[in-house]
Amino acid sequence: MRKKLLAVLLGTLLLTLSVCGCGGSESGSGSGRKDDSGKTQGSELTQNGGNDVSVPLTSETLFDVTDTEGGVSIVYNDIEGGDINIPAQIGGKTVTEIGESAFWCTMITSVIIPEEVTKIDKAAFNLTWLEKVVIPEKVTEIGEWAFMRCTRLTSVTILGNVRQIKERAFYGCSVLTDVTLPNSVTEIGDSAFAECRSLKNLTLPDSVISVDRNAFSGCKDITVTYRGTDYSYEELEDLYAALNEAASVAPSLPAEDFFNVEEVEGGVSIFYAESSVGLYFYNGEEGIVRVPEQIGGKTVVEIGSSVFVGSRYIVDLTIPDTVVRIGGSAFNGCEELVHITLPGGLTELEGSLFMYCKKLQEISIPSGVTKIGNSAFFGCDSLSTIFVPEGVTEIGYFAFQECKNLSLVSLPDSLVSLKDEAFDGSENVTVTYKGVAYKYEELDALYSAIKGE
Repeated sequence: MRKKLLAVLLGTLLLTLSVCGCGGSESGSGSGRKDDSGKTQGSELTQNGGNDVSVPLTSETLFDVTDTEGGVSIVYNDIEGGDINIPAQIGGKTVTEIGESAFWCTMITSVIIPEEVTKIDKAAFNLTWLEKVVIPEKVTEIGEWAFMRCTRLTSVTILGNVRQIKERAFYGCSVLTDVTLPNSVTEIGDSAFAECRSLKNLTLPDSVISVDRNAFSGCKDITVTYRGTDYSYEELEDLYAALNEAASVAPSLPAEDFFNVEEVEGGVSIFYAESSVGLYFYNGEEGIVRVPEQIGGKTVVEIGSSVFVGSRYIVDLTIPDTVVRIGGSAFNGCEELVHITLPGGLTELEGSLFMYCKKLQEISIPSGVTKIGNSAFFGCDSLSTIFVPEGVTEIGYFAFQECKNLSLVSLPDSLVSLKDEAFDGSENVTVTYKGVAYKYEELDALYSAIKGE
């Protein structure tokens, strides 16, 4: 069993030495720490993807393992820390993943990661005493908060094929001075290097086409070099402009680079999309995304729940007629979405589907739809007119709530259920039903008419 609680307690005892209860001191002395024999640990290590024979392998018994495809994911279960040399195999199985919170809040001062590792999960090294880290070539994913508040970390070298430096990956690494990124990186996420106050120089590879505006928040002495041009902290707006220009001519990439799929009846379901799908310009046009009819030779018949949730970059989205179901909240929070083409085979607009799509100007509801779910269009400020097609029998709670510019909704004669709160807050709306127009203050009469009262 992992001894995280002990780590927290020990961190509390060390509060006088550390700003964070479990991390290193803000001064980041880098002198290492001594074991019981007085030997300094972690101060002069050479890390080379697991081949450093000067550091003995850490005992397999100090790791909990979970089977994964192709190997195991590991989680450290001790609090002693020091120099960690992760075995390439545990129990005869290849270590391929560093698990979620694997070393969180432990006093490790160095780590050697095996060459077969492909993933470092979220918060894996959060609040550790790491001083340097080398991420081997086969790593393709570094999770959110992976090295957050490692306040003794001075150097990061990523040799892998990592595409995204994700949200808060190195947030608060206050003595970090040396970062090397590979040419595979295309995106620097929200607050990825925020509050890295000692980071004065960072070179972005030419492959980068997206940097979140909070990525370097608080790094007031930083100079970011991109494609031969240096940008100071005060000039980051110019960097964003250069990135937008680079992104606008970025090459189209195959659908497999954006969508993960799982097999369902009749084909496949898209169950995850890259958070920056709109920035990678899948079709070579800014903000325009076309979901393909096939991925990997299999027909796309379903879009899973929350696939595009929170995307701030998709402006125009087209979904092919092969799709017959779209999961709830699929487009929730897509605040820049202006236009969407829905497939004709849909039978339901599920709950929260377009919630807070504040710029969505129009919607054509397919004729086969019979139900509009709860909060389907909640907070769609730019919608003005909606024609609900014949055949729809049910409209759920809050379906059109807080649509402040909604002026006209035409309901079909087929409607037999309209929840009382469907139009709450949409004070400019007029709703027509069976030849009668109901203003906002008259909606109680509409609800009664549909109920047959």
